Amino acid sequence: MEIAENLRQGMRPEEARRRAILALGGIDQTKEAYRDTGTIQWFEAIVRDLKYGFRQLRRNPGFSVAAIITLALCIGANMAIYSILYATVLKPLPYHESVRIVEVCNLFPKLVRIKGDCSIVQYLDFKVNAEAFAYLALWKYSEFTLGLKGESVHSLGVQTTAEMFDVLALKPVLGRFFTLENNRPDNNRVVVLTQLFWESRFQKDPLVIGRTMQIDGEAYEIIGVIPRVFKEFGANVRFVTPLTWAPEQSNPTARYSLGLRLYGRLKPEATIGGAYAQVTALEQKYYAGGPLALREILDRLGHAMSVDT
Repeated sequence: MEIAENLRQGMRPEEARRRAILALGGIDQTKEAYRDTGTIQWFEAIVRDLKYGFRQLRRNPGFSVAAIITLALCIGANMAIYSILYATVLKPLPYHESVRIVEVCNLFPKLVRIKGDCSIVQYLDFKVNAEAFAYLALWKYSEFTLGLKGESVHSLGVQTTAEMFDVLALKPVLGRFFTLENNRPDNNRVVVLTQLFWESRFQKDPLVIGRTMQIDGEAYEIIGVIPRVFKEFGANVRFVTPLTWAPEQSNPTARYSLGLRLYGRLKPEATIGGAYAQVTALEQKYYAGGPLALREILDRLGHAMSVDT
């Protein structure tokens, strides 16, 4: 093409070719430049660099060992950090439509910069008046003493309201879950075992339903087994019992007697932003009608609400 262009400009054929070769830098040089951009040449360069690197490492064994150990420690630390981050933050919960599972918290940024627990009064208020939630449930970790086969052992359990099973959208492996009727103090002596605890302590015995077990010296009837996937929400929990409260704990003046986790499942059409707006509006309503002393305290603490997945 370069020769043809030169011929159109009136050059003789020999001169047109000579000028074209000069312009392109020579055929052999052009071939070599093109080969240098190919993958084979690139791969050969990497191999040469690796061979050179290994030769340098053999000549300096002390430096090589230090470099390898440093790299191993750094890579291991990063993998450990990422594994923890993935397990605790990035990994989605293995439940049906887990993106709709949220936690409702009190925030006191002027006092502490961590999410705070909720109260029974807030649970009852939001349950009736916050329409974004399909279900709301209270959750509390507790240490219990179990009486099993003549021995007493300390064990971690959870006290919760019956809606927690709906929040997580779980079905029992065996038996049934308790209901809101069991969240009354006079009707709470029932227990749901985790599948891991049922398998390890009761050897998967299906006849365990209807038996009793001693929890803090009281007889609780075993009514069901919760699926293994529950451990993703409560890793070391052995069993679940109904949460109960005294009448005075549901008095509106006890709104900020905190200490319970509050979890919810959003309705299909609801959003986190909408749920946040509703609980914030309910808090503002109570704040506006509350005593002056309480408003002053909340102002000093910078009270706010959060709704997060």
